[in-house]
Amino acid sequence: DGLVKAWQVLEQPTPGMVVNPTPDYSFDKEEEGGDQQQQGSRRRPRDRSGVIVMAGTTDQAGTPLLMVSYNSETCVRLYKLPEFSCRGVLTPTGDIRALGSVPGTVMLTGDGSGKIRVFQWVGGLP
Repeated sequence: DGLVKAWQVLEQPTPGMVVNPTPDYSFDKEEEGGDQQQQGSRRRPRDRSGVIVMAGTTDQAGTPLLMVSYNSETCVRLYKLPEFSCRGVLTPTGDIRALGSVPGTVMLTGDGSGKIRVFQWVGGLP
């Protein structure tokens, strides 16, 4: 459905159910940026082709972040949790297939050609 969703673990899980059946948070990147996406000097319609990969990390202050790579973009979007507010964008990143991090220190991306990029936090920004 094109949404990024987060579920919270139940405090007292029962057999077969460890998370709430309804997401605690739901984020639609269409609502965040409208119907158009800026790319250089051209604008193009957003694509709802889905998320390729996502991973959690923290910034230097320990704030939880979600790193998300969408199928139609050549960047990694950073969202502050739990409110999914935009925290930044890692560019250029290519055709991202893997994400990793050393929380509070660096974020790593791996693309379809095997190239690995390392992004380091500097002054609160990646």
